[in-house]
Amino acid sequence: MNLAGGNLPGGLVFTCLSYDIVAHETSHALLDGLHRRYIEATNPDMLAFHEAFSDIVALFQHFTHPEALKHQIARTRGRLDLPNELANLAKQFGQALGERQSLRTAIDMIEVEGTDDKRVKRLDDVGDEPHDRGAILVAAVFEAFVEIYKARSQDLIRIATQGTGELSVGAIHPDLVDRLASEASKAAGHVLRMVIRALDYCPPVSITFGDFLRAMVTGDYDLEPIDPYGYRVALVSAFRRRRIYPEGVLSLSPESLKWEHPEALVFNIQEGLDKLELGWKLKTDRRDAFHKSRRDAGILRNWLDEEFATELGDLREENIELLGFSLRTKGRDGKTNLSPFEVHSVRPARRIGLDGQELRDVIIEITQRSWAKGRHSLRGGATWIVDGETGNIRYCVRKRVDNPWRIRQEAAFMEEREGLAANYFDGSAGAEPFAIAHRGG
Repeated sequence: MNLAGGNLPGGLVFTCLSYDIVAHETSHALLDGLHRRYIEATNPDMLAFHEAFSDIVALFQHFTHPEALKHQIARTRGRLDLPNELANLAKQFGQALGERQSLRTAIDMIEVEGTDDKRVKRLDDVGDEPHDRGAILVAAVFEAFVEIYKARSQDLIRIATQGTGELSVGAIHPDLVDRLASEASKAAGHVLRMVIRALDYCPPVSITFGDFLRAMVTGDYDLEPIDPYGYRVALVSAFRRRRIYPEGVLSLSPESLKWEHPEALVFNIQEGLDKLELGWKLKTDRRDAFHKSRRDAGILRNWLDEEFATELGDLREENIELLGFSLRTKGRDGKTNLSPFEVHSVRPARRIGLDGQELRDVIIEITQRSWAKGRHSLRGGATWIVDGETGNIRYCVRKRVDNPWRIRQEAAFMEEREGLAANYFDGSAGAEPFAIAHRGG
């Protein structure tokens, strides 16, 4: 069913099931393939992150359509912080459900009780429902994009207004529309790359919105140490305004949010990497790539087991703080049962910066299951970002398998929200989570 987009030039057609919705659902599948454990809802942010990531990818696809982009730039006179179609998701789908507006929007303003003022919706304004909670993350990323767009285009506005910075009433010149659209497209592309790149810098289990902020900041620092348009500052500010705070940081500056280099985790794994088949590319058959990745994971797991047993014996006992997992099958309290650790995923990552610089890494995810209390099992582990040239571990993003605070929090959440999976599963055996239409969109 083809539906004409409202007020778009030349009858530009959007097909509700082949645009936002398909981009959203495809992103679910890609994220699920990359981080399989993120469907295990052990905290309120996990399923919400799935929804938010998929919405962000769909949202920023809007900026790849030049005519629609220019139309909205002209309509809003360059003000993308005002309500506009670019910030809306699945307008026709929302209308088909009986709504007067889009299914969701990335511009989140709510009334301040007792006043005429408005403020952004914050994380503590919503509950645990994945779509509502995920919308806060989407709005934070979109606000950061708008601030970056303003920074990139402020010189154009000054030139067009002879230095006043205030556009006069009426239509803006088509040349200015073209230039503003170009800056918006560049900013959107950069932000989307930050979001996607961050997936390599996330923990393998139990992600939070704060973890994702740190992953975006760290990934961007790696490729772009200098940030002339303030991308990272804009992100941090937008997250702070919505009270999305990472754990374990002293301040919300981009520098303090970077994942720390594991100074104490200095062993080199180049010998283990040399045993792997890391040469697959995007054009490689997907089935072959999957099986190669599984073989690589098994080979590396065996190599690490041997190394820990011999050369790295001092890391065996008391350094779960460094590794996030343990070779032992009993916790240090003698009560927590641990499964053998597994190398969950091994994949090469090749990134190109704006200046053409290349960064070659290997992303290794190591997980371990614990049965700490009750009938729920929980996972911990770490993501290693390894220098593909030297074999040195550049970052170790941990979720300690024996962290007592996290164990208590996640067990309590799972007990309280036993039915949380009903957002995705219908209760039948073997149901596929993303084959079922999401409740509430």
